[in-house]
Amino acid sequence: MTLMIVMVVCAAILLLCAWVATAMLVAVAASVVGLCSLRECRICHRFDTLIRTDAYGPICPTCQRMILEGRQQELLERRIG
Repeated sequence: MTLMIVMVVCAAILLLCAWVATAMLVAVAASVVGLCSLRECRICHRFDTLIRTDAYGPICPTCQRMILEGRQQELLERRIG
């Protein structure tokens, strides 16, 4: 009886460790995928998830919004800074 209780407790501990290890592997994989999706913007040279446009190529959402709003001066300052 005691051996069976010890085996059940060991199985529960191993199950918990396996669950934590699986969760950590999933978190690491998600981090790697997230970091690999970052690319350099052609306008401001910052790293972000890019949007592909016909006129400008791959640019970040902030630069695209500034272009659509007609804020070229701020866009130039963003590029320099």
